[in-house]
Amino acid sequence: MIWSHMKYMFFSAIYFIPLVIFIRVLANVIFKKTSHQTTWLHEIGVGLFILYLFGLFSQTVDFSFLVKGNIHFQGRINLIPFKGIRQVLNTREVQYIAINILGNIFVFSPVGFFLPLLWKKFNHILLATFCGFLLSLFIETMQLFQYRGTDVDDLILNTAGALVGYGCYLFFRKYFYTTIGKFRLQSIKGR
Repeated sequence: MIWSHMKYMFFSAIYFIPLVIFIRVLANVIFKKTSHQTTWLHEIGVGLFILYLFGLFSQTVDFSFLVKGNIHFQGRINLIPFKGIRQVLNTREVQYIAINILGNIFVFSPVGFFLPLLWKKFNHILLATFCGFLLSLFIETMQLFQYRGTDVDDLILNTAGALVGYGCYLFFRKYFYTTIGKFRLQSIKGR
């Protein structure tokens, strides 16, 4: 079931490839006079990260309420930490546990991985994890206006996912240290 969600994320993101290319070309033209130069690995990484975000939003947020103008609370709200997690674990249904717990962690791990990989200023565990928290908070807030549930447990699990992603980044950095620099913007001396 997790793979079906990943498949939908992937196919939703594919439609945005031309937009991502346009955004990256435009950004490079606008910021050409800065003191940094991009690398092809940085561009690929940023493009993949943007596509990931498009795919994530396609599965978690329906922005049509903004277009329709009918903004009102529609979803369920759980503000009691670990209530939903306990309920899921009590079912003892492996597939349900995998989707609701592991899926929420797994889907946010790219945040904790890509941010420090692509931008040196995010190379801190608290900052990368906090960005995952903010992104999850944004999604959960937007879900208040949809026929979906807003759950503090999703916020906890998504933040844990960003932390797991940062751990994957540390593993990558340990074994591929020289490669890390190739994913980041390069300083141009003399500017």
